[in-house]
Amino acid sequence: MKSPILPSLIIFCTLLLPLHAQRGPDSASTPFLKCDPSKPSHLIRSPGSYDLVLIGDSITRRWARGGAVQKAFAPWRVLDLGHDGEHTENILFRLQNGELTGVDAKVVMIMIGTNNIGHTKDEPAWIASGVAKIIETVHAFMPKARILLVGIFPRGELAVNPKNGEPSPGRKRIAATNKLLAGLADGKTVAFIDIGDRFLDPNGNLPKSTFPDALHPTSAGYDIWYQAVRPKLDELRSQSNAAPQAAVPVSTATPQVSPAPVK
Repeated sequence: MKSPILPSLIIFCTLLLPLHAQRGPDSASTPFLKCDPSKPSHLIRSPGSYDLVLIGDSITRRWARGGAVQKAFAPWRVLDLGHDGEHTENILFRLQNGELTGVDAKVVMIMIGTNNIGHTKDEPAWIASGVAKIIETVHAFMPKARILLVGIFPRGELAVNPKNGEPSPGRKRIAATNKLLAGLADGKTVAFIDIGDRFLDPNGNLPKSTFPDALHPTSAGYDIWYQAVRPKLDELRSQSNAAPQAAVPVSTATPQVSPAPVK
């Protein structure tokens, strides 16, 4: 079901693109709705009680193809809130403006930030700030939920540039960002796990057999993700009946849209 506010926002896409293109320390943590003027985005509205909610970009969304993620976690009830090409600020807008309304979950798994690195070249600290805001928002809507924050996956086939022998700049920024994301774990309601090395071959490269476009996993790649996080998810789910904490106030963002490229 499309949000009633979105059709009226389409005309602003082109006007707001220059504003969104001017990146700064607050860009990744300021709610911003991305859309293509010709293909308006829509909010996923699926209220209900879930065992697991996934939050992320196209890497997360593609796990739901053919009901794969639901089958993997069966009999858990799973909601996939992944969106193509989205940055931390785009996901933040969605969560604050309808996608978490009426949703209750025992565990929430978040994996977001690769497009902030690949599309807009954000600084690691900016991305970590955006992810921190997402965590805050999730707990505002679901105070009892346990959160598993997953480190940003490797992107780009090669770990080292064969022309100059230098490490991949993108990989270096991912590592720096993940180091900051690890600091968001509090040992209580938020845990962090970095499983990126499990996808790599002995040379640190991304095999085409599991990441054919050097960004999105195949079914084999998703199985590696599942096997890596399932024990921690089981642990967090068993803790989810703890006494609720105080909800964090969330301000509704001013609607904005941007025709950012889709990955």
